[in-house]
Order: sequence, then structure tokens, then C-alpha cells
Amino acid sequence: MSTLSAGKSDGGGSSPYHVGVLLKRRRKKGQGYARRFFSLDYTTCTLSYYHHRNSSALRGAIPLSLAAIAADERRREITIDSGAEIWHLRASNAKEFTEWARSLERASKIARGLENSANETVAPGPQGDAASQPAPTARNAQQEEEDRDWQHVESLVSRIVGTRDALRRLVKDLAAEKRPPSNHGAYLPPNTSTVPEDSDGYSAGQLDKRSFWKRKASAPSSPMTPQSFQAATGASLAVPTTPAAGAPVPNGPKSYGALQEGQERDTYENCAALLKDLDSVVVEFSTLLSASKRRRMPLQEAAEPPRRSIESSTSTVEEFFDAEAGDLDKSQNQVMLINHQSEEETTASDAEEVSIHESSSASSMDEDEAPPTGDGVGSLFPTKPKALSPLPITEMVARRKTIPPAKVAPPSLIAFVRKNVGKDLSTISMPVSANEPISLLQRIAEQLEYAQLLDEAARQSQAHQRLLRVAAFAISQFSNGRAKERAIRKPFNPLLGETFELVRTESEVPGGFRLLVEKVSHRPVRLAMQADAAQWSLAQSPAPTQKFWGKSAELTTDGRVRVTLRLPDGSEEYYSWNVATVFLRNVVMGEKYVEPVGTMYVCNDSTGAKAAVEFRSKGVFGGRGEEVHVELLGPDGEQTGVSMSGTWTGSLKAAGQEVWKVGSLVENAANTYGLTTFAASLNEITSIEKGKLPPTDCRLRPDQRLAEQGQLDEAEEWKVKLEEAQRQRRRAMEERGEEYRPRWFVKAETTQDGEEVWRLKGGKDGYWEERAKGSWTGVLDLFAA
Repeated sequence: MSTLSAGKSDGGGSSPYHVGVLLKRRRKKGQGYARRFFSLDYTTCTLSYYHHRNSSALRGAIPLSLAAIAADERRREITIDSGAEIWHLRASNAKEFTEWARSLERASKIARGLENSANETVAPGPQGDAASQPAPTARNAQQEEEDRDWQHVESLVSRIVGTRDALRRLVKDLAAEKRPPSNHGAYLPPNTSTVPEDSDGYSAGQLDKRSFWKRKASAPSSPMTPQSFQAATGASLAVPTTPAAGAPVPNGPKSYGALQEGQERDTYENCAALLKDLDSVVVEFSTLLSASKRRRMPLQEAAEPPRRSIESSTSTVEEFFDAEAGDLDKSQNQVMLINHQSEEETTASDAEEVSIHESSSASSMDEDEAPPTGDGVGSLFPTKPKALSPLPITEMVARRKTIPPAKVAPPSLIAFVRKNVGKDLSTISMPVSANEPISLLQRIAEQLEYAQLLDEAARQSQAHQRLLRVAAFAISQFSNGRAKERAIRKPFNPLLGETFELVRTESEVPGGFRLLVEKVSHRPVRLAMQADAAQWSLAQSPAPTQKFWGKSAELTTDGRVRVTLRLPDGSEEYYSWNVATVFLRNVVMGEKYVEPVGTMYVCNDSTGAKAAVEFRSKGVFGGRGEEVHVELLGPDGEQTGVSMSGTWTGSLKAAGQEVWKVGSLVENAANTYGLTTFAASLNEITSIEKGKLPPTDCRLRPDQRLAEQGQLDEAEEWKVKLEEAQRQRRRAMEERGEEYRPRWFVKAETTQDGEEVWRLKGGKDGYWEERAKGSWTGVLDLFAA
């Protein structure tokens, strides 16, 4: 099917729409792309999509005035980031990619007021006259206009709230009457899907249900088309398609049958009025924002001089630009182009995708969330160590509760991230001032802050109580990002072979525990971790990545977390889960925050039972979603009636009983990187570690220590030295034809889905055995000058 078969709009604006088929990446991980029908409306600058051309069920819509768009010509991919969700699209050929990129560029300019729907460039406006006036007068006039604009914004928001409440009452009334609206012509606000991406849109069960809007008995049985819904409601998100041969031309509500009941007619009319009001609000909002942006653009100050920094995973020096917020809007090209000049970029091809389907799977969970159960499953899990040296530790340790506050604000990342859309940000050059004074190794170790939950789980006699506490432990790791100041900096990227040990005493965690993390691979970045206590062991081989998509950064951690619980009766129980994806919102402008998204499954691999952890989002205008709901499922996948709810930023309760509660932040957290007291203690060398750490421990890294003390210039110099030394080691190893081998972990196996599983070495070559002897044989001094 031709992309422009239903409305060519790239030239002279002959059609208000650009429609066609694109491949859309599925929401569920590893399920490839699916063909979907898209409509770009130049009038409202909104991109909508449907299951297919004749489908009436709107699956989602994004107003381009709120979105950032990136185009990758080599892979024929287009990424649209609304701030609340991200669409990854792919064109079938180069011609379709070019046409869609051009159309999206045009719609983006219209949305920003740089061009009108007739394809005419908009004049700059009265800015030149204002600029010629005396500065104080122009500034005062602009301030008055800004005040009026924001009063207008407040009134628009009030209208949206009123409309939302009216819709909520309407849905409540429909539910009371047991007449839920069908998917035909269903409308959903932008950035929300009306139909789950993994459903086919229509099923036999749905067709048997009573239709909300009745058709005449003689009417065709085909579903209502999007264009008929547009004619009926005035909604701007419908797709303009050509009626099938012999089909009646729709003309308002009569096109899909007379309404048989007065109440249904009233309900329909109410829906149409509400939708029309929402459309007008969106149009006014877009116009207001565009006018405000155009007026402010000439007043933006010049960018500050760039700073230089060399990251450990790049061989070239890149400039870091501290850009102002207006730089994005000054660009003539509204669609950001992704280049692939980084040496970390791997060759991509169409063959890399898993599959392309016409319809979606109705699976209730991801394939990688259902590991095998039964005999032999324990082979992937950590085993009980023969000894737990240096545990137990009865010594009382006074740990610090804070660190020195930051001396400078983090740099603006707008121009910097614009150049790196779609890339892994952990491989890109950034200055020390953009780091928080802890390492990525320590950041991974933070998930053990609430290790007492694993001890509590092991002591529970009932299986569902153990699963609840393991699920609470899995959720608790996200709480370290509850302070929004934590979202504006990144941890130090560790050198290859860098390590971090963490030991906790009897008084801090029942029985205490020990943990070791090592960076085992540099490209791609992969860590290996194992923690042990008397009643449990935890292992993970995480491969964290951070990719920027225009407005949001997607933070993913590949590598399943595996926990072995040792129960009082002497048996062992195995649990595992994949860490939920976390998004950093408002990267370009606005208040930055992180939030986990989607559903995470915590599995009892011994029995097949699962805990479905749902992180609930508030949408594009709702701010950060903090609510989380946990539902326990039996081995057969059926709900057990046991649940837990709360927030990942506060606490979790089950049956009225508190299962987990968040710890404390450091004092003056807003100026101290937003750290928790647990995180603040990680870079401290106490009496437990003094004189016993290997020369690879990140607490001994000079640039990180200097950054903590606020000496950023010295830290920058050390960072360059350490990373250049790492490059020299890598080049020397390549010349000798050698392959790097981690000192403390060994690669055990690769699972069917490609996950690498690393195991901690034991015996005389083990880390904890070397620590007990006080010798570090075969360990390189990574931080030597």
C-alpha cells in the first residue's frame, strides 16, 4: 500500500492530511514491529494511528506541538517523544521515509507557528519593531503580554479539568446502566491508547456485545469508519479515507443508523460536545505556545563557552555546549536527524528486528518474563557460599549521613542531547559537573538498601507472604530516585575492571551482608554483581543503557535479578525479575523527574507463581506517576486475591499492614544531589574497609573523590588521565591479540534470550578469600597517576 495513497500532502498542501502505513514497534519488549495505519492532520498538527485503514478504533494520538521528533535516514526510523510516551516508527522504503519526514517537518512548523496550513512561511511578527524601542519599554510590554498569556493558560487548564470531570461522570453513568461504550469511534486524549497495542482491536466477544450507538437493521455490518466518526463529532483526529465502492457517503450521525433510545442520543450528543470543546482547547493551547515561543526567541542569550571532556568509551574529543532553552526552537529543522558517526554505533539492518506482524499478540505478559520452572531452574541462581567472610561483623560503625553540597548547578543539556538522539548517553562525553559523586557501580548497589526485606521473606512460612516481600524489595530500588534533584545528574562511568564492595554489619541488617560489583565489559557496558547473606543470595549481570528520544531519556537495565532464599526447613526457593524501564522526563525543559513505567513481573521460579507489579502513569499533563499496584498470580496465571498497593516513593501496604517504608534523604537534599542517606554512605571508607580495599575500588578513584569535595577542575583533569590510560591499555591488549578477562567474575552461560550470566569466582582466587589474606594478586592499579 502506498504511503500517500489516501492524501498526498508533501507538495503544495493540496490535502489537510498525510496518511499511510508505517511499522510501529510494539510496547512489549522483543516483539518487533507491527503494521499500523497513521494519519497526520495538518489542521491540528496531530498524528493518530489505527489498527488498519478501515478500523474505527483510535489506538493513540500525539499532538506534534508537544512532541520531539527524530529521524534516522539510514535505518528509516522515526522516533516521536511526547514526554509521556515514545513511538518508534519505521518506513518500508526510503521514499516513504522521506515523505513522512517531510510531512512531519511541515506539521511541526505549523504547530510552532512557523508556517501556516497553506504551506506559507509565517513572518517573524512585530519583533523587529519591539527591538527598536527602548529596552525598558519593550521589556515591560512583553511582561504584560506574558501575564495575559498565562492567565489564558490557566483558563484553558480549567476548561480541560471541567471536561475531564464531565467525562468521568459520563463514564460512571454508563457503567451504572451496564452499557459500556464500544470501541467504535472511541476517543481518547492524546498520548493514550484506546485499544491495547497487543490486541487485535476486535474479537468475537466484543462483537457479541450490545453496540453503544445502534445502527438501523438494514445498515451494513462493517465497523464505523474514522471519517464517519469525524463527520459525526467534529473530532480532528479521524482519518480521511475514501469510502468503499457502493458504501453510503457518511453524513453526520445518520450515517451509522438512527439512535433508538433518547438516553443514548443524549449521551452521544454530550460526547460530541465534549470532544469539540477539547479540540478547541488543544488548538488554542498550541497557538498560544507558538506565539509565546516566537516572541521569546530573539531574547535568548548566547550559549556559554563549551567545556571539554573525554568519556571512557569514546576515542574522540567532543564539545559540550551549555545551551539555553530557546535553542531547540531556533533550529530551522524541527525534525532532529540522527547521525551514526560514533564508534560505539553498531551496524543495523532490517534483519535485526524480531518480526513484523499484521496483528498483535494477545499475550498477557512478555516472553522474557516467563522463565522456565521446575527441575534445573536453579542452575542460573547464586549458590550458597562455603563461607561468608568477613561476616558476621559485630563492630558498631558510625556512617556519615550526608556529603558536601554541590558547588555548581548541573549544566544545561539541551544542545548536547539534541546531537545524540537515539544514542546510549552512557557512552557520550560529559563534564564532571554533570555527574553525581558516586559511581555507576554504587548506583547499582543501591538496590540493596532494603535488604532486610529479603531476610523477612526467608522467615515467612506462607509462600504468598514471601512473594509479597520479594516484590516489595524489587520495587524499593526505584525509591532512590524520588528526589527530583537526583534526575539532573548521572553517576560516574566506571573503568573496565573497576570494583565496589559493600559490607553491612549485624546492627544494620539482620545477619549482615556482603556485596561485590565489577565492570566486566566496556562495550557494551556490563556489570556483574553478587550479594550474600546467611538466608539469601542475590546475583545480577546488569547492562544499563540510557537513550534520549527528544524529550525523554529511556533508562533500561538488561539482566535479570535472581534471588535464592534459604528457608528455615533447609530448602531453597528461587525468585527472579527484569528491572522495569525508567524514563527521565522533561530532559529538554521543565522540571526533570524519573518514573518507572509499565508492568514488572516478579516470578517465583520454584512454583510458577508471579507478582504483577503495575506502575501507574498520570499521562503527559499529570506529572510523575508514583502509584504502584501489585497483584499475586498463581502458577496457573489466575489471580489469588492477594494484593499490595502504595507508592514507590513512600510505602507499600498489604491487607492494611505496612510491608515496606522508604528511608530518609540527606539533609538539604535539594542542594546535595538528592541523595538518600544510604547512598551518601557508599563513598565513605570506614574502619571496616580501611586498608582492606583493592586498588580497583571506586572509593579510591581520585576524580570521583575530588568531585565530591567540589574541586571540579582537578576532577576533570584526573578524569581525562584515567580514561586516556584506559585507552592505552585497550590498544596494547589489541596489539597483543589478547581478550580482557575480568578478575573476580567468570561468564557462566548465555540464556536462550541472549542474556549473559556471570558468576562470582570462589576458592583461592575469589575476591573475599583474597580480601581475607590481605593480598590482591593479579589486580591492576587502575587509579595510578
